Amino acid sequence: MRWVRSSARLGLRAVSYKSAAQGLKHTPPLPTCVSARTAGTAIQRPTATDVSAGRPLRVCVVGSGPAGFYVTKYLLKEEAELGCEVVIDIVDRLPTPYGLVRFGVAPDHPEVKAVQNDFDQVASDARVSFFGNVCFGKDVSAAQLSELYDVVVLAYGAAGDRELTVPGADLEGVFAARAFVSWYNGHPDFAHMSEEFAKALASSDTVAVVGVGNVALDCARILAKGANALKGSDICDHALDVLSSAGAGLRRVVILGRRGHVQASFTMKELRELTKLDGVACLVRQEELELSRTPASLDELKTARPKNRIDALLTKVADGSDSVSAEAKAVEFRFLVGLSDVLPNNSIPNRVGAVRVERNQLELDEATGAQRAIGSGVKEVIECGMVLGSIGYRCLPVHGVPYDERNSIIANERGRVQGVPGMYCSGWARRGPSGIIGTNITDARSVVAAIVEDVSSKQLALGDKAESRQGLRNMLMGGQDGAPGLRGSGGTKKKVQVVDWDGYQRINRDEVARGAMKGKPREKFVHVEEMLSIATAVGDEE
Repeated sequence: MRWVRSSARLGLRAVSYKSAAQGLKHTPPLPTCVSARTAGTAIQRPTATDVSAGRPLRVCVVGSGPAGFYVTKYLLKEEAELGCEVVIDIVDRLPTPYGLVRFGVAPDHPEVKAVQNDFDQVASDARVSFFGNVCFGKDVSAAQLSELYDVVVLAYGAAGDRELTVPGADLEGVFAARAFVSWYNGHPDFAHMSEEFAKALASSDTVAVVGVGNVALDCARILAKGANALKGSDICDHALDVLSSAGAGLRRVVILGRRGHVQASFTMKELRELTKLDGVACLVRQEELELSRTPASLDELKTARPKNRIDALLTKVADGSDSVSAEAKAVEFRFLVGLSDVLPNNSIPNRVGAVRVERNQLELDEATGAQRAIGSGVKEVIECGMVLGSIGYRCLPVHGVPYDERNSIIANERGRVQGVPGMYCSGWARRGPSGIIGTNITDARSVVAAIVEDVSSKQLALGDKAESRQGLRNMLMGGQDGAPGLRGSGGTKKKVQVVDWDGYQRINRDEVARGAMKGKPREKFVHVEEMLSIATAVGDEE
């Protein structure tokens, strides 16, 4: 048995983590691995025992994004503390790992994607196995994983959108920002949407983005930059084709924030990038900044240096906005404007033609100390042909996993899933969609500490789990009967084409080779069938 030191903690650079954003129509149906039902009966486990002498702690991590990889990384460092070896199987519903680092980080931000190098080292550890193309809740249930493993960590993120509910949100041309981001980043669930985005971009020279987070600014920047400025990035070819054709006539992107600039959640880095785009003006209205500077907002500025810097930069941009030609290509910030409704195109009534916004005012909620946006009744119409909603995410319920409906997260107490000993959660599934990559590090350490505490205090049932990894392989690939509610139930057999780490490396090598021929870091495969074909190109090695 191999031992490691119980960990001087690694200090890692916190890098901005772009999520994929949220909200509306034209998002493909949720994957069948996500159940529309909430938890149901809690999983029952036997009483606690010691870790069996001479055998490892067997762990399954569901999700291979930052949350899952950081839990894996830090749990591997706790062998000495646990008094046993740790072996970990990472399960992901796609054949490729990295989650939103692959599908959410903007293609012109390669420095953020460099975190994959750290994850590669974790996945290459002999104690770690990757099970790609395995859908939790469909191919394997929460109850089955609990039977197979000592510890199960759920780190599958927030795959749902908070939807716009205003009239007209169902018109063609209204999309979730998540759909747009996932489409240009090559997510298989969204790769088919080129025609829809092309129609929307071709219908007008203006796009409205609802929301003022980093994802909203990512969308605005990618649209404003256009195809030529993105050719050397890992943006997918299908997105370049649409941006170079239908998107060529785009002249204005309007970013709509219902509250003031002090309450906006974008970072200084993202804002600064928008102010420095070649051939693209950045516009801000001085009067909207002034309206935003309420006494409560000024108090926020006094105690928050990052917001002060943002306020200063926006003020500088506003000072120069009046001199920008009305015909110039531009990204325009609008603050204190709430979306009232989406209006149809006069010629094509089932398509977007404009958005109507209402001037808001900030009102202090004495009970919470937060400022709310209150409509003034003054409205304005902004013509546009496409609307991207970037207003939030939600973790989706999975059958067999306790779910907190109010907060749209897994029901948990400091990372321990309520009512299910041995099951934990981390990342957005635990805390909701917030933070940067560094937040997932903190989250992972907290969950790992809880696992170590529960194992050391004999709170977990650690019975005979000697065949966990092989048992999962047999269940997925050997055609065992499906469990109730899963694919293959009703007495039929099921067989899943699992992609292991070697299989992913074949996908990776082919993507890099395809990209090199085009002067890009990689050209992603955007269909699961293609990925599976490449992953098994040298035959089944199991």
